[in-house]
Amino acid sequence: MQKILLLPPFFKYIGIPVALSGMTLSVLNIFYEFQLSWLNFRKAEAAGSIGQLFETTNYTGSAAYLLAMVGLVMVGFSRLHTEDERTVQLRLSTLSLSVYISLGIFVLLTLFVFSLSYILYATMLWFCFLLLFCILFYGRMWLMQSIRMYEEPS
Repeated sequence: MQKILLLPPFFKYIGIPVALSGMTLSVLNIFYEFQLSWLNFRKAEAAGSIGQLFETTNYTGSAAYLLAMVGLVMVGFSRLHTEDERTVQLRLSTLSLSVYISLGIFVLLTLFVFSLSYILYATMLWFCFLLLFCILFYGRMWLMQSIRMYEEPS
């Protein structure tokens, strides 16, 4: 059986606070328009006059999405302490299931939501995919371990 490349187990413990801080910052940015002042950058814009050539843009939302996605990748793709063939099979089946669910959400959003920009749309799709994978994988792992615990004779 071919070995799949995964992160070391301690990345899960690094990824949880990174993902939670990214999600919290995303909620604060979207609903309360919270912005971090040190993420203000000047970018060149095509404007009518020379004085309006550079416009200040805040990248708090982009940083929040990036933090959440990197944290979820760390959590979802870190090796477990006991990695066997069942775990690899469960990981791959959960990965395919989350791809199908994300694709279904993408099709529904494409059909019924017209006002989102494409970059936000693609970011939400990746975020949804990673979040689904983490929830489904660790939920199925917990279910598999609890069933295994009840099957063992005492």
